[in-house]
Amino acid sequence: MFYFDSHKHYFDSVIVGVGAEEIVKEVVEGNYKRFRWNEIRHDITEEQKQAIAKLPFKMVKRCKAVLRQIICFSVEKGRLCDVLRAWVAIMKPTRADWLSVLKELKNMDHPLYLEVAEHALLEESFEPNLRDYTKLIHYYSKENQLDAAENIFTAMKQRGFICDQVILTTMVHMYSKAGHLDRAEEYFEEIKLLGEPLDKRSYGSMITTYIRAGMPEKGESLLEEMDAQEIYAGSEVYKALLRAYSMIGNAEGAQRVFDATQMAGIIPDDKENMINTALKFLIDLERDGIMVGEETSRILASWFRKLGVVEEVELVLRDFATTTSHQIS
Repeated sequence: MFYFDSHKHYFDSVIVGVGAEEIVKEVVEGNYKRFRWNEIRHDITEEQKQAIAKLPFKMVKRCKAVLRQIICFSVEKGRLCDVLRAWVAIMKPTRADWLSVLKELKNMDHPLYLEVAEHALLEESFEPNLRDYTKLIHYYSKENQLDAAENIFTAMKQRGFICDQVILTTMVHMYSKAGHLDRAEEYFEEIKLLGEPLDKRSYGSMITTYIRAGMPEKGESLLEEMDAQEIYAGSEVYKALLRAYSMIGNAEGAQRVFDATQMAGIIPDDKENMINTALKFLIDLERDGIMVGEETSRILASWFRKLGVVEEVELVLRDFATTTSHQIS
């Protein structure tokens, strides 16, 4: 039997039935809280039984052992971190074991996934690297848990990891989505201080931030900075900037972005693809509820003329208008 506490390890005839179902039971003696690794009793819920039964057949036993404990864990039994420390002390998991457990918890959409993932970063056996922190920050950012992401970022630096462009771009993207322009700018400046060439993802995240903040001119300025270095953003960035100018009726800005898309090679070469590109753009504007003003309409017409697809687009739009009017009537 194995006892675990935060102060001492007790090894009294260590017996670990990894092939059996186990649970961690809290034992209190004096001022110490200790955990005893025992087989699971028969009073687990039907939901827990089903979750255990669905564990991958070929998964190694030590991974199944801790997953069974996590599945059957509750706050009444103590702290999850002590359960995980006990697992490390008894079964000596490798990084591959940790990754297997985390993958299964994520697939299960288990509520303790994040807690296990955070604890793993503290364990030497996990051999944490910068990308592990990046993934966790990205996960928190998707859930809009900004404080939790910041805590992970701070802990990462305190543990001696040096920030790179990827993780800083993740922070820019997070604050961009949350609408915090000032914080996004701070992290973008940190990227510049790295002294490395910025990639299109870093630029794209900041351009998108300015677009969301209603500042397309600043986004365009970064686009020009990219062009000067022959770095071209993805088509979605150009389209977003084009929409931003269209929404505020800035025809000159829209024209500049049109020209930039051609310089970046975003516009396809053959005529069929050109027609599809033009129509997709118009449909996107319609779907987004963007009303194209007179000046912007002229620029769109000029763009289509440059593409050599004016007549084809006009015919399709005419058919579209006729179909729409029939549906309305």
